[in-house]
Amino acid sequence: MDDTFEKLENWMRKMELHENIPNAYEIWKKSNQAFRKGDLKLAKLYQNMNSLFHNSSVPYTTIVGKGVNFAYGGIGLVIHFNSIIEAYATIGSNVTLGGRGGSKLHYFLDDGTKMAVPRIGMYTYVATGSKILGGVDVGACSIIGANSVVMDHVPPCSIVAGTPAKLITRLTVDNFRKYKNNFTHFRSKSDEEIIKIIQTYSED
Repeated sequence: MDDTFEKLENWMRKMELHENIPNAYEIWKKSNQAFRKGDLKLAKLYQNMNSLFHNSSVPYTTIVGKGVNFAYGGIGLVIHFNSIIEAYATIGSNVTLGGRGGSKLHYFLDDGTKMAVPRIGMYTYVATGSKILGGVDVGACSIIGANSVVMDHVPPCSIVAGTPAKLITRLTVDNFRKYKNNFTHFRSKSDEEIIKIIQTYSED
């Protein structure tokens, strides 16, 4: 066993992994690029790399938008291969985005495709341990509380929590400062910029 550890140590040092391990988003990007080029063997290799480094399943076919943040590097993620994570969303550790057998819940993409697996909207924060199951459409600028089980649509600018998840309150231009730090990409923005984003997606 000591010999095994020594080999692993040498390998990690050779690859400079003792300094930094690529995060799950970076690895997914490589796998998705290989997939889009038609190199399925390389795409699978990178997909397996996420399993090895982060104990996560982030398929190369999953749609992941620009600037998505997998918290803590992306530990313990289980993402359905058809799921959609839109730009600037933050996904906490040990989150599941999966199907739900027998569920009739669904939404439609702009091209008319019927979807039965989750879509996470722009800027949304999905907290650690949450499970979003079936054709759940989570609107932009929403917060999914830790360890929630979401089995119904979440309107934009909503804060939900619980098992099953229920609406706690709405994110508004009046209360957003209370929740600002939950949104990774809001932290560097001015109040004026955040207000414009909320107004863009709010259904009020």
